[in-house]
Amino acid sequence: MKGLPEQQRTLGAEEALDNSDKPYVRGRRHGLHASVAFAVGNGFLLLFWTDRLRYGFSLAMSLSPLHMSSLISRIPFRESRIFIISCMLIFMTLLAVILAVPRPIKAERAIEKRKMEGKTIPTESYVPVWLYKGLQINLVLVGALTMASPWLGRRRKSGMQFLDKPEIKYWSRTQTAVCVLLLVYASWQNGPRLFQSMWGDEEFNASRFILDDVERQPDGSIKIEPRSWTTTLWSMRKPTNHLGYSFFARLSHETFFQKTTDAEAPWFSEALLRAPVFLAGLLTLLMMMWSLRVWGLNGWWTVLYFTVHPWFVRFGVDGRGYGLVMLGITALMGITGKAVQTGRWRWWVLLGLGQFFILWSNFQSVYLLAALNLMIFVSLLDRRLTMAARWLLLARWLSGNMLTIVVILAYLTPCWPQLLEFMAKGEIHGIMDTLWWQNSLSAWFFGQPWIPVLDENNPLRFALTLSLDNLSILRVTGMIMFIGLLMYGVYKLGCDRNQRALLALILGGPLLMVLHAFVGNHRPYDWYLVPFLPGLLVLMAGAFQGLVQWHKRAASLIMGVSFLLFLFITWVPRHHLRAYPLEASRESVASYRNITNLRNPDFEKEVISGGLLMFTEGYDPALYRIKDVTELQALMDQADRTSKKLYMNVGFMSFVRSSKDLEAVCNVLEDTSKFEHIKSFPGLLPYTTREVYRYKDKHP
Repeated sequence: MKGLPEQQRTLGAEEALDNSDKPYVRGRRHGLHASVAFAVGNGFLLLFWTDRLRYGFSLAMSLSPLHMSSLISRIPFRESRIFIISCMLIFMTLLAVILAVPRPIKAERAIEKRKMEGKTIPTESYVPVWLYKGLQINLVLVGALTMASPWLGRRRKSGMQFLDKPEIKYWSRTQTAVCVLLLVYASWQNGPRLFQSMWGDEEFNASRFILDDVERQPDGSIKIEPRSWTTTLWSMRKPTNHLGYSFFARLSHETFFQKTTDAEAPWFSEALLRAPVFLAGLLTLLMMMWSLRVWGLNGWWTVLYFTVHPWFVRFGVDGRGYGLVMLGITALMGITGKAVQTGRWRWWVLLGLGQFFILWSNFQSVYLLAALNLMIFVSLLDRRLTMAARWLLLARWLSGNMLTIVVILAYLTPCWPQLLEFMAKGEIHGIMDTLWWQNSLSAWFFGQPWIPVLDENNPLRFALTLSLDNLSILRVTGMIMFIGLLMYGVYKLGCDRNQRALLALILGGPLLMVLHAFVGNHRPYDWYLVPFLPGLLVLMAGAFQGLVQWHKRAASLIMGVSFLLFLFITWVPRHHLRAYPLEASRESVASYRNITNLRNPDFEKEVISGGLLMFTEGYDPALYRIKDVTELQALMDQADRTSKKLYMNVGFMSFVRSSKDLEAVCNVLEDTSKFEHIKSFPGLLPYTTREVYRYKDKHP
């Protein structure tokens, strides 16, 4: 159809050229067996003959005029044998891989050629090139780590004292029962959101990186193909693909979802896509209780604040990576405590893997990584540590971070050039003005904006200032108590030498994010503060512990009243999140399509649809994307020619109208002689209200 956009997918397969015909590749392969044998032989020599090597070196040096035997004898081969073995095995594995895998020369040339032509480089082209670069860097890093392994792998000595382990009371059966009830309540509270319509970011993520690929052919037909796993695991053209979430969501959906052609069947399952985050939210509650105990904070019941926080109701289910980040950083808080208190390798290895997990879940967690390592650095400065203990912890801290870097380089390097391209566009530039601070802090503390940001005609809008019109004394009292307890928690943690390092993580993360945004002239969304939400619970536990030291009964009374008032303040957003979807995309599509399963052959038999700027491409993958009046007129002509009904599904009309290119299209849609407004579907967020229009053709 002339005038209509043809969706064409840029495939990287045509750029993935075979390198097997290269003479130098064959030459490298001829030497593969000899090189691997050499590496393995030397590795085993070092692994199992370290003592003999040391004595041999000592003897040789003692006979030399330099008399360096004392220097060699100081290398702790025997003491670090296990770590040396581990590093050598990793190094030899990387060496074998880099010798076996040819360098993707043709893929590199194809990328350079597309750059010179000004074309978009597909993800499929980046992956082999940058994975190879990451492999090369890893070989150097692991080689350096192997050389340093005799010193980094020293064992703990008996009597070596680390940071004090807090005295933790025995976990009673009553507390276990309360935890079970808490999980049951959280499941009941968050459960309805599993089945609600997805909102824009969720829908975009699912349709672009998880669900089957849908492409309209030149003849107008729809072609459905399985999504490439390369796209799911590495596509980062825009940082909307939270890689860890996409991986788990796709596994969940492809394992349990049954694809059929039934007219009544859905195109996909929201519950299966959200299930990994839902489970992560429940696990976060358990991890919070455990982490608080690791650091000696007995106010584990303050997790109740977390459970009823509107952001937990939202992001503990939302099909994005934020819920996984909250789980990861909560667990890392306890893992870090165990690491600096015991010095055992198991906790430092878990620290290294956990840091990769939260970065994999969402790249914005880089601020958490920086704050977490700042917390460890503060812990290592503790005066109670002997120099031997401090150096041992420092060595294991370095090794844990090296593990994180190695895994990141082994997997995430193809995302780096894509992120640089996105950052160069400057799409998130803005100013953190007074309104941003008001709404962001209010959302962080109470899960709702301070000033309503929704249209006045939206019946679902909510904000703290709107709530103050009703029982304002109770709400203001609750807000003052909550913020006051947070400040008191900061004071008490700062006074406790065993817990003050936690402040580096709790406050350092958001401060780093805000500072970076200020320097870069960025205006982050308020929900970028979600990963720092667990820190507020730690402050509340610290405040409770301080109150208990002052007066036990008064502490229970103050915290109880504060929790009830917090429950009251957050009731409206919590209720709205359970009762209404953030964006009624599914409902808007169902208002004009009796068949919503794209696999059904009659999907477009009677209806065609179009959209502007904010598309419902997850629920309506066959929707035509309209860019100007010419394309809209072509779609109207198609409806007249095929006798099909034409519907336009538009997200937030006033926002679309702000685009100069679409203002004329909006005028046509609002022309009552051509289009009829069917229904408005209000949303809970800005830009999530949808409008549906029907074209008044000769086939009403």
